[in-house]
Amino acid sequence: MRTWLVRLGIGTGALLALVLVLALVIPLFVDWNRYKSQIADAFHDSSGLDLVMGGDLSVSIVPSLSVTLRDISVSNPPGSDEPLLASADALSVRLSWLPLLRGAVDISRIDLVRPTILVEKRADGRMGWEATKNASAPAAGTEPPADTASAGAEKPQSASSVPDLGIASLRLKDGTVRYVDRTDGTSHTLSDVNVEASIWLVSAPSSVRGTFTWNGLPLSVDASVERLLGDNNGAFKARLGLGSEKDLVVLDGTMTGTRPKTPVSGSVTISARHAGQTLREVFQALKVPAPALPEATDGPFRASATVQADPGSLALNDLQLTLGETRFDGTANLRTGKTPALTLSLEAAHVDLDSLLAFPATAPAKGAPARPGTPDAASSAPGPEGPEAPAQKASPLALPTGFEATVSLAAAEALYRAQPIRNVQINARLTSAGTLDISTLSADLPGSTGVRAKGNVTNTKDGATLALGIGAASGDPRALLGWLGVDLSSIPADRLRTLSLQTVVSGTPADIRIRDTRLALDEITVTGAADFRPGPRPALGLRLAADTVNMDAWLPGMAKGTGATSTTSATGTPKDSASRTAGSAPAAPLLAGLGMLNGLDANVDVSVGTLKALESTFSGVALKGTLSDGVLTLAKPSGYSRGIGGTSLSLSGGLRGFGGEPVFEDTALTVTAPGADALFAIARRFDSSLQTPEGLPEGPVSVGATLKGTLARLGIGAQVSIGGVRLGASGVLDTGDKSQTATHDLDIRLEAQDLTRLARLAGSTYTPAGPTGALKATSKVRVHMTAKGAPARIELPDLNVTLGPNALGAALVVNLAAERPDITGSLAIDSLNLDALLPAGGKSGASSASSGGKHGANPGPGSKGGKGAEHWSSAPLGLEAALGALDADIGVKARSVTVADMTLNDLDTRVVLRNAALSIPSLRGGFHGGTIDGALSVLTRPGTSATLNASVANVVVSQFLESTAEGGGIMAARLDLKAAGESTRALVESLNGAGTLDLGKLDLTLRKGGKGGVLRSVLEVISALNGLGGGAGAGANPVTVSSVFSIANGVVSLEPPVSLTSPLYSGAMGGSIDLPRWAISTSGDFTLSPTFLGALARKLPVKIPESVTVGVSGSLDSPNISLGSLGLGGGSLEDGLKAGISDKVGERLERKVDKVLPGAGGLVNELLGGKERRQPDNAPATPGNGDTGDAGDGTGDTGASTAPRDGQGAEDRPSGRPALEDAARGLLRGLGR
Repeated sequence: MRTWLVRLGIGTGALLALVLVLALVIPLFVDWNRYKSQIADAFHDSSGLDLVMGGDLSVSIVPSLSVTLRDISVSNPPGSDEPLLASADALSVRLSWLPLLRGAVDISRIDLVRPTILVEKRADGRMGWEATKNASAPAAGTEPPADTASAGAEKPQSASSVPDLGIASLRLKDGTVRYVDRTDGTSHTLSDVNVEASIWLVSAPSSVRGTFTWNGLPLSVDASVERLLGDNNGAFKARLGLGSEKDLVVLDGTMTGTRPKTPVSGSVTISARHAGQTLREVFQALKVPAPALPEATDGPFRASATVQADPGSLALNDLQLTLGETRFDGTANLRTGKTPALTLSLEAAHVDLDSLLAFPATAPAKGAPARPGTPDAASSAPGPEGPEAPAQKASPLALPTGFEATVSLAAAEALYRAQPIRNVQINARLTSAGTLDISTLSADLPGSTGVRAKGNVTNTKDGATLALGIGAASGDPRALLGWLGVDLSSIPADRLRTLSLQTVVSGTPADIRIRDTRLALDEITVTGAADFRPGPRPALGLRLAADTVNMDAWLPGMAKGTGATSTTSATGTPKDSASRTAGSAPAAPLLAGLGMLNGLDANVDVSVGTLKALESTFSGVALKGTLSDGVLTLAKPSGYSRGIGGTSLSLSGGLRGFGGEPVFEDTALTVTAPGADALFAIARRFDSSLQTPEGLPEGPVSVGATLKGTLARLGIGAQVSIGGVRLGASGVLDTGDKSQTATHDLDIRLEAQDLTRLARLAGSTYTPAGPTGALKATSKVRVHMTAKGAPARIELPDLNVTLGPNALGAALVVNLAAERPDITGSLAIDSLNLDALLPAGGKSGASSASSGGKHGANPGPGSKGGKGAEHWSSAPLGLEAALGALDADIGVKARSVTVADMTLNDLDTRVVLRNAALSIPSLRGGFHGGTIDGALSVLTRPGTSATLNASVANVVVSQFLESTAEGGGIMAARLDLKAAGESTRALVESLNGAGTLDLGKLDLTLRKGGKGGVLRSVLEVISALNGLGGGAGAGANPVTVSSVFSIANGVVSLEPPVSLTSPLYSGAMGGSIDLPRWAISTSGDFTLSPTFLGALARKLPVKIPESVTVGVSGSLDSPNISLGSLGLGGGSLEDGLKAGISDKVGERLERKVDKVLPGAGGLVNELLGGKERRQPDNAPATPGNGDTGDAGDGTGDTGASTAPRDGQGAEDRPSGRPALEDAARGLLRGLGR
């Protein structure tokens, strides 16, 4: 028995060994490769794809059935851009024998080595593995079997109905999976795929574990489920590792119920040690730019919740979100169905917004473009032209529809800017129609500030449209603004007491509107509205109106102005220029930093009813304008209607060039004021040292300017009107380019009602001696600038001036680059009265010319005859400073010039001023019917000296004397004079020289009112002697005067004596004229002609002397005249001289003769050409005509006697006796014929 059993065992073992040997040996002798084509055909028939096996096919049956394919690939169907759908180095599949013997399939292991799989979405939307021909598709016209047709119908399956299929071990080694989307060009890659999985449908748990890299992002997975299918409870777990930090997403729960409506319950946890780093790696894997992440994300993050889910809902309870010190607790519920709905509620005790909003400071990468809005001086410069990309019109933002959501967010405290925001509450509800109702939006900010808002967002054709009412009130705006980082150091402590705001914000993201705005800040109330349209070219509309704004109270430093701060350095140069040095960087463009305005369009209307600023009150303040395409256009009423000192300001016109140099487009500014002091009042707000000049003309003031062009070439139009003076300028200020200096071309216009107003405007006390009339001056002006910006040369090619009846024209060039201003050119005068232009009150204070008559002296106030010290001024002339201020060389031509009551016609001269020396080398012209020729030289270094050489010929004496004489006479004279001194008196006292005087055919009658003078004194004598002949009459008694004189130290010596010859008399006068003392002392004997004496002897019962001694002495203004032993003292003859001796002299002769021959005085008076002086007995004597002393005492009558002039009234004369004077008058008339 035992032997049989041994034999049976040995036999069985041998059989088994034989079977094993056969199992090992037989596969070695089988050519398995011949089955590759059959396998490929079967694969193609089932999938429509081609399978290529480049390596050997091997089969092993011990210990399990194992099939291995090497170097395999699956080709893509036609139309794919890549040839292979998949490939692998090797594919090995192992099956267990025992399950096969029972009819079951048990795959114990699948190994896939270095697989490469392409998941491709073609441009037509089909996946790459879709074959053009599906071999397994049923033939056309056939119906699938009933059981097959109904196989797709979903039926609940029990665990017993599910086949127990599984893979004990699935291994992928070094795999690669590529996804390519040809529709949008995106691609993703899973590389380094190493996965091991165990998959069982029912009988055993399933699990997967592995690592791979997704677009460079390391990933790991470890998941398990207790049972994939079946009715029993199944627990599941999953852990997903992300990134280099291996952050985790953990799911842990159970499933109960029957597929597919299996309820799920469990928990989910997401934890990250450095969430920010992981997020950046995820964005990089997604191939999208990573947004800036707050610094808080670099710390730990954790989210957890319990999960309850079924096919109709998902609930997250005990939801916790923790980031840094911030933690939210709440719930989230999602209901599925026809209208999904989400309910989210989160609460936090403390939210650290400072941490959540703190972003790291990162510099832009080299070469990266600057952020939009960064000011750039070149931002306004045009770039190279090129094709523009077609504008992509963004779809309007809209709220989702068909979905409902309710959100409630609350935070007891949110820390922002290191201070808490309390009671933050947000409640909102989204309806399925796409309407978001915001029922609560509130917070309590620092500074006892409450903010509340309520409104909605609705979908319109323009997208999501907001309508939100906002209200805010603050009990401490200073604390609120300080919390926001506003610098309040310049705001006084009593400001920012209360604040309230009400407004409505509406519109879409493409059109934001602010309406019904009312802001109250302390005593200021502002109302208005605004529109804002963001986009590539934002647009802003702003309208604000304030009632009263007290800027002085808000910015007290503004009221002090800048006057306390000097604008010059210690060296007297402007501080801005003193701070610059040669070679320093050029100044930034005037509008640098405003380049962002080129990309903004705006319409602004701002007004303030009353503005208090600069310690003044401004009314009607307004700024109204538009900004379009980089051009700012100001419109009226920009400016203010009433301001400092009653001024008003108006602004208009355009301005562009923001970000660089300004470009003006008819930019206009106009300032009006009731007087000049108002303008200085404005200036004193900025420089307190400025004072209003005294004597400025009164009247309204207007200043206006219009600018056009760039600062390099600026068109300007300016007008100034002040107190009857108007100045206008228009033209171009051309600063040139780098290769040339600036040149300015202007047209200048000046108008003044009179010169006094113009002088007061210039700060001068100058007042002309006489009325000048209105001034009008026009000229083109070209100004050449130096490289440093200073005027170098001024050209006035066509200066035209009219001053009342005076007119002149000039062409002048002023060289300012020389040591002193140098004026050259020509002057053409039509008519000019210099006497009216000289300062009032005398010529230089003490001149020899009269201000009221012809060629007489005008003594100073209180001057008495013969007192030269009071006639000539001892004040320094200051000629060196005056003449040294500039150089000049000007040719002058004039039709008529009047100076010192002398008129020059057809004047042709040249004025040269060099090194404080004045020279007139030649002066020629007409002179009162004759000619004048002369030269003048004035030197001031060393000391003041003058030389004059002048001659006149054929001068009509009556024209020369004009208002003080009439009749005939020709004059010729020559003067050669020199003088030196620093005052007028010194020049007169040092006057030396010689001259000649010739008067021919002289037959004059002197009028009353003429002032004294050298020539007048001579003519007084001649007129007196002519009176002996009964007066002049149409050349009846012409006189010839000839004199050669010399001058030494201001004293004119009439030696040899002056010769006077007339048909009535002849003689000569010698003596001197003392100009420093303004006195004369001359005398001479004159012989009466026999004819004249004979006529007198026949008619008069008195003896007439054959000769008369004439003396002239005393002041040149009022000389004393004596004839023989009869002195004629007491003042000027100008009051009575006409055709003979004056009435005054006649009266004095009459009285003196009456003392010797009572009753004969009247006859002598008549014989000498006097007039009847009879007065009633009770008539008072004319003041000044009495005689209280001897003749020649130099005094006149000072009393007011009531006695008859000759001691006898007219009624006491004997009846029938003709009056002696009546007879004498007839006699003289006969002799005069």
